[in-house]
Formats: sequence, C-alpha cells, structure tokens
Amino acid sequence: QCARVQAVGLPFASVKVDSDGYIACLGAHGGGDGGIVIAGTGSAGFALVAGQRMSIGGHGFMLGDQGSGAVIGRAALQNALLAHDNIVPGTALTRQIMAQFHDDPGEAIAWSRTALSRDYASFAPMALAAAQAGDASALAIVAQAADGLANMGRQLRRAGAPRLCLIGGLGAAISRWLPPDMFAPPLADPLEGAILLARQ
Repeated sequence: QCARVQAVGLPFASVKVDSDGYIACLGAHGGGDGGIVIAGTGSAGFALVAGQRMSIGGHGFMLGDQGSGAVIGRAALQNALLAHDNIVPGTALTRQIMAQFHDDPGEAIAWSRTALSRDYASFAPMALAAAQAGDASALAIVAQAADGLANMGRQLRRAGAPRLCLIGGLGAAISRWLPPDMFAPPLADPLEGAILLARQ
C-alpha cells in the first residue's frame, strides 16, 4: 500500500509514506526504541528496536485481533446467545444484548450475516461497562481480552522493546485489567510521529 500511494505522484518535492503503526510508534517514544500495542476495533503490536521493526498480530477479525473491540463484542454476543439457550448463566449483560435483538436469536443471526468488525466492536463499550459493574459474563470476556493484549506486550518486550505504550480507542477503558506498570503513557501522538518521519 505504501508503494502504491508513493507512486501516485503527489505534487510535492518529495513524498515518504509509511505504516500508521510505525508513525504511532515514533510518536509514542519520541523517535526512540519502544513498542506499542494498539487496542481499537482491531489490535496489533509494533516495535522499533535498534533500527529494526517488528510487527505482531493485526491478522484481522476472523483470524486474530485478540483483545480488540471486535473480538470483545463478538464474545459478548456469543455468550448472550448461549445464555438465551440456558447453556450458561444469564447476566445483566447477556440480557441487555439480547434486548437489542428483541430477545430473538434469529434476528441476531440475520444481523451477523452482514455485520463487519466495527459492528461487533459497537458492543465492546457495553461489555466494558458491565465488567466495571462486576457482571460475571463481562468480567470473563474482558479478562481474556486483556490477556491477549498483555501477551502482545510481553512478546514485544522479549524482542527488546525497552518501553511499551498502549494506544487506540479501547486502551483507556481496558487498562485497569492489564498488568500494572506494563504500559507507559505515550510521549506524543501519531501526528508528532509523522513530523519525526518527515524530518528523517
């Protein structure tokens, strides 16, 4: 994709195109070594160590994106259907989700046929709020999601990243379930990373 954008022939003296992960990582660590775990609709990890790049995760909703909003939302929907069938205990969260589909599993299944990852992710705030309120179903889902994000962070650490930042729309909401002191605040945002890229 970067090569295609660069080949468009934008009206500038020079153009440098790179991935959003690289730019976000540059900003988060002021251009220095470090890693980021992105927790949003999807999830991924990226690190810069001694000039080398490392990417993990980001394999998409069907095959990966552990700890993402889409995966949290899908798990919450699956659990709601299981509770509707009395296979697992119902909770406030499972009842709230089923109410969105008028307590009709057929309606939920029809919705799923065209639902995209962002549609599943729209249920993540509901699950995170329920977990904060102590809902047993939500707590299990969010704990598993946090474990997925923490595992990415551990892998980036093993690869030599001296500092980690958690970024993305889900980051603040899920941070309380992550290991303490695993992630530091970003030094700057991706815009600053883009400026650093331009200066290189």
